Amino acid sequence: MVAHVGDFGLAKFLPGSSLETVGNQMSSVGLRGTIGYAPPEYAMGCEVSREGDVYSYGILLLEMLIGLRPINDKFIDNLTLHSFVAEGLPERVLEITDNVLLRERESHLGPDSPQQSLFESDAIFQECLVMVYNIGIACSYSMPRRRTSISGIANQLQQIRDKLFELGLHGEDEPLTAYV
Repeated sequence: MVAHVGDFGLAKFLPGSSLETVGNQMSSVGLRGTIGYAPPEYAMGCEVSREGDVYSYGILLLEMLIGLRPINDKFIDNLTLHSFVAEGLPERVLEITDNVLLRERESHLGPDSPQQSLFESDAIFQECLVMVYNIGIACSYSMPRRRTSISGIANQLQQIRDKLFELGLHGEDEPLTAYV
């Protein structure tokens, strides 16, 4: 899975800057965004908003953690990426997490880690995973007013980062954000 999204914001063209811009503005009427990542309110004609960007971020976060796209064939009959994750937490956190991520974590621990340390590390790691999943869930509610704020997301990610830093789940030259 390779991310191809660099910005969750949708360009909004301002009238009057050029004829080309006005033409582009007319062509952007209708559903905005990518199916599966665009919030439900956009399909009802609502304006582009910060809450919509938060929704897209939450969906992308959940996708990266479980390794399934929001339009996967698994999500039928009112089962969505959001509901799949929400139903799996916290009891099935490792079960719903992409095996590639779990193997990556194991490779950072190393074979010489003491057993007690591994047990404590596993508990904290699972707690952090649940926290990250909860961020994705809080971002991807179908109702915009239920979604968390971007500042709330940043604070929660910082807390998770600090916990993972205590575990030593970072490389010497790697940014820790690669694991969050």
